[in-house]
Amino acid sequence: MQVGSVILQAIPDYRCKTPADENFNLNYEEGTEFTPSTDPCLQYQGLENICTEFNDDFPAYLTCFAEKKPSLQTEACNAGYIFDNSTFTRTVSTEYELVCENKELESAISAIFMSGLFFGVFIFGPLMDKIGRKLAAMIAMFGISAASLPLVLIPYHENGVWTYAALRWLSGFFSISAGTASFVWTMEIVGPKYRTWFGSLTQVS
Repeated sequence: MQVGSVILQAIPDYRCKTPADENFNLNYEEGTEFTPSTDPCLQYQGLENICTEFNDDFPAYLTCFAEKKPSLQTEACNAGYIFDNSTFTRTVSTEYELVCENKELESAISAIFMSGLFFGVFIFGPLMDKIGRKLAAMIAMFGISAASLPLVLIPYHENGVWTYAALRWLSGFFSISAGTASFVWTMEIVGPKYRTWFGSLTQVS
C-alpha cells in the first residue's frame, strides 16, 4: 500500500503538446522534434503561426520547422502535455498532468497519504485496546479494501485527482492500522517462544 503511488502516480517522460500534434496526430517520440530537449516544461514560441502552409504535409512541415528552429525562443507550455505511454498507458499523473506547474500537487498527494499513516496510528492504537485486536484488524482490512478498489476508476472521474487524494489518505489510515493491529494480535496469540519468528514473518508479509 505504501508503494502504490510508485505505479498509480508514475510520471513517464513527457513534452509539451504542440500544433504539430493536432495537425499530424503525433506520438511522444515523433513530436520531440518540435519541443526543446533541455526542459520538458518548455515549448517554442509562436508555433501556431509557423509553417502553417504545410499543415497537411508532414515531411514539408518538418523541413520548414527545422529551418526556423534555431531562431525560436522558448516559453512555458500552455496547451497541455504529451506523455510516453510505452510503459504506463495511463496514470493519475498523466491523466491530470501533474507535472511542471502542477508538480507540487503530486508531491502534496504523497504527503496526504503519509498524514493518513500518522493519524491511523494515533486513532487505532486506543481503539484496539477498547474493541480488541482481532476486531480492529478486521475493520482496518475492510477499510483498506473499500478505499483501494475505487482507485482503479480514478483516471476516468472528472474530479479524480481530489477523489484520489482522499482515497489515498484513507488507504494510509487503514493500512497502518491493519499492520499494527495484526502484528500485536499475532504476538499475543503465539506467545513469547515464537514471537521473534512470527514477528518477522508478519512484517515480511
